[in-house]
Amino acid sequence: EVKRNLELMKDLDKSSSAKAGELVNLQQQYIQQAQQKLSKVRVVENPDGTVLGMQLRSNDNSQPPPTEAFIPTTQELFDYTFQADLYRKIQSLQQECLQKADEKVMVAQQAYEVIDAKVQRLDQDLAAMEKLLQATGDFDSGVTVKPDALAACQVTPGSEWILAKVIHHDPNTGMYQLADEDVESNKIFHLPENQVQVLYTVEKLRSGDVVFAVYPDTTSF
Repeated sequence: EVKRNLELMKDLDKSSSAKAGELVNLQQQYIQQAQQKLSKVRVVENPDGTVLGMQLRSNDNSQPPPTEAFIPTTQELFDYTFQADLYRKIQSLQQECLQKADEKVMVAQQAYEVIDAKVQRLDQDLAAMEKLLQATGDFDSGVTVKPDALAACQVTPGSEWILAKVIHHDPNTGMYQLADEDVESNKIFHLPENQVQVLYTVEKLRSGDVVFAVYPDTTSF
C-alpha cells in the first residue's frame, strides 16, 4: 500500500509540474498582452508640460482614435487591460493545481498513517522480543557491568584465564578495571572486553552453553 501511495504521489508530482508550467506560461502571456495594451495609452500634456490626461485607444483598430483625454481610475485601467478568455484559463488552471496539491497531501497523509502503524507494531514486537530475550538470557541490554561482579580474564592474550573482580567498566571504550581475586597478589588489571568474560548467574545458563570452571582452591580456570 505504501508503494502504491508513493507511486501515486510521483504521478501527481509529474502532473502538477506540467500544470504549474502551463499556468506560469499563461500568466506571462497575460502580463505581456496587458503591457502591450498599456503601450497604446497616449499621455496628453498641457503646453506647460503638466499632464492633462490619457487617451485609451480601443483594441478595435476599426475604431477612430480617441480625441478626449481623461485621468482613468485603477478600475478603468484594469478593465482596459482585462482579457476575459485568458483570465478564465488561468483561474481554471489554478484550481487544477490546487486540487493536485490537495490530492498529494491526502495521499502523503495516508502513506504516513500506514508507515506510522507499521512502526508502532514493530516497536511492540521489539519490546516483546526484548522481554523474551531477557527471560532466556540472550539479551545484552548494554548496561555497564556492576562493580564486584566476578569475571574470568586473560592478563595477556592467549594466557590462562584467572578469576578477578570487576572494579569498573567503561561501556564507551569497552575497558575493564579488575582486581585479582588472589588476595595475596593485590594486582589491578586494565583489560579490553575481548580478554574479559563476566560470570553471570547460573539462571542464564542453558543446555549446551560453554562454561568456565575454577580449579578447586585456586583462582585459575
